[in-house]
Amino acid sequence: MDQYIRSLLFSATRSSSSEQLCEAYCKIKSEGRKSAESVNPDLYVICAEAAISINLIKHREIVEETLELYASLKPKENQFLPRSYLCHAYLYKPVSTRDTERLETCSGFIVKAIDFGLSNKRYNFLVMNASILFWKLARCFLVSQSLHHVSRILGVIVKSLKNIDIDDKKMAFECECDVHRKPMSE
Repeated sequence: MDQYIRSLLFSATRSSSSEQLCEAYCKIKSEGRKSAESVNPDLYVICAEAAISINLIKHREIVEETLELYASLKPKENQFLPRSYLCHAYLYKPVSTRDTERLETCSGFIVKAIDFGLSNKRYNFLVMNASILFWKLARCFLVSQSLHHVSRILGVIVKSLKNIDIDDKKMAFECECDVHRKPMSE
């Protein structure tokens, strides 16, 4: 059953098919009701990622519920745990520079993913993924007047990127430039 659900999620993501996503989600839920062990916990995160990829606004409930179910299983500490943190970050994406509370929550999940990625060299790729995601989610704050809201996490990101072996140092440089840029209001 896991392989069938996995292939449904892959197809749904590739073709942006809400129908296939919903079918996979229903199968995960029905199998999960039978027994927690009957569904690979990773599928909950993959389903949340697929829902985000297809249309977060339309499938927000799927994302929230699969992440909640995943967390209730006391998941193993593998790459899917920080990937679930990144899905949570998407849920709290700030819509405007007034959304500082959402930014803080989003940033908290990004930092959790970064910390996990730094804890094991095998998962260093997650540091880069989390950094890129933060760059996308907090874009509205990357202007002079609002930069002070993100300077702390940008500092964490720069330090983290310096601590991993990445081929492209351009992102670390761009983050560092933003950290040192002074907001105009100060």
